[in-house]
Amino acid sequence: MGLFSAIKDKFVTTVMGDLITDLGTLPTDQFGREMSLSIRQRPGHKPHLQVRYGGPGDIRYFQIACSPEWAEQFERVAQEIRSHANAT
Repeated sequence: MGLFSAIKDKFVTTVMGDLITDLGTLPTDQFGREMSLSIRQRPGHKPHLQVRYGGPGDIRYFQIACSPEWAEQFERVAQEIRSHANAT
């Protein structure tokens, strides 16, 4: 791992929290915008749902606090979506 990658990973973990679950990425329109969902947690805090939305040149992040039970529900929903997406 290069120095830049290590610094970037440390920054992302500090600011956004440790990645618990990556729920996946879906395209949202014909302009290349995507929505990514993940569950992250900062040390000493409850987990949160992180939404990454945007496309080339314009990316926004939103964080929604959630309980561990909500985090489990989000993971189940993501698994269900993946199973339907793989079936088509």
